Amino acid sequence: MQLELKQIIVQPGNQLLLKDIILPMFETLLTELGESRASRLSYSKGTLEIMVPCMEHEVTKVLITA
Repeated sequence: MQLELKQIIVQPGNQLLLKDIILPMFETLLTELGESRASRLSYSKGTLEIMVPCMEHEVTKVLITA
């Protein structure tokens, strides 16, 4: 069984950890999601973390960069 990206739902303010992810799989995810994604991905030693910041964080980020 293979999981598709569109099947993963992470609510704002939460994170998802996935184990045993190989580097080519991570690179494919980055390509599929593109540069303008709302989620943040980090990868280390086979573990992938997907985080979706809450809206309050995004508003603060915009105010700080303005």
